[in-house]
Amino acid sequence: QGISSSTVIRALSTVKRVLVASHTIYRDEWGDPWLDHVPQFVRPSWSEPRATYPISLGEQACLLDSLSGDLRDLILLQIHTGLRDAEARQLKWEFEQQQEQGCLVFLLPAQLTKNKRPRLVWCNAIARQIIDARRDQTKVYIFEQGEGKCRGRTSAGRGWRDGRVRADALFQSRFGRESAEGFRRLRVHDMRHTFGERLRVAGVTLDACGDLLGHVGRGVTAHYCRAQNPELIDAVKRLEAYRSPQNPHTGNVVPFREGIRY
Repeated sequence: QGISSSTVIRALSTVKRVLVASHTIYRDEWGDPWLDHVPQFVRPSWSEPRATYPISLGEQACLLDSLSGDLRDLILLQIHTGLRDAEARQLKWEFEQQQEQGCLVFLLPAQLTKNKRPRLVWCNAIARQIIDARRDQTKVYIFEQGEGKCRGRTSAGRGWRDGRVRADALFQSRFGRESAEGFRRLRVHDMRHTFGERLRVAGVTLDACGDLLGHVGRGVTAHYCRAQNPELIDAVKRLEAYRSPQNPHTGNVVPFREGIRY
């Protein structure tokens, strides 16, 4: 169903913490533990690991042309902000901050981020165009499924799964060869990896990349030497060069060379 074994293991670890507390901490009115013992879980492993797959511009064009409007915008936003799927889907208008150097800024609260630390999200011109186009169209979330309701997980929907199949067929039609296995098995999270790889190709420092991606495990030095806002703004603006070809629905598509990774 699109859920990896590592995701299930993390979920089970939370369940186990509750069960351990029920055995060691919580007591009933007679002083007995809620559980006599803690059951053990079998760690699932269904051999699904694969390498990350940042997409090229040609692959990006095929993918975006194969997705519906809302889903297309959601995926493109992730490519240009590095947001995780859950973060992008739960992005609210109330998170918007005062603009800095003409750059749109959102503050993700700690409860939405993986490491439970608040994070600023910087939007370049492409991300800003996507967001501004939705102003006055949605009430709570920037991307809503129904009035005021958060969208479900992208990879679980048929829009993504069917779109990925169409993107593979479109790639073969445009470039006259089979697509890479990574593209055929593309994950939504690969959009985040695409963002990170393109930052490095554009010459952005590792510290700035880490800050934009919301990573914290970069050593004590990085804790004291955080990238400054102007550096982060410049970093996301460098990705504005990664634009999809214009007029995709008319077939007027620039034939990018697929042998080169962008």
